[in-house]
Amino acid sequence: MATPRRDIKAITAVLENLTAGQKVTAGFRTPRYGDFTITAEAVKGLERGQLTAGSWLLGTSGKPSKHLQSLAVVTDAADASTEEES
Repeated sequence: MATPRRDIKAITAVLENLTAGQKVTAGFRTPRYGDFTITAEAVKGLERGQLTAGSWLLGTSGKPSKHLQSLAVVTDAADASTEEES
């Protein structure tokens, strides 16, 4: 079965407008862990222009990391509906 290709343009558009402190949902694919999704706050990385979430590199200077498959900013409305379900 073929692996779906990631949408680089969509990921880059989100990454270019992302700032540290925003909550994101990021999908990753790695040989070791397979496919997984995290929801975490974006944090400035060690190198200039880096953003990370949950210790995973999102990208550097607007360029997505090679393992990043999807990226979306979590809005306050999405947070509120998740908290109501808990």
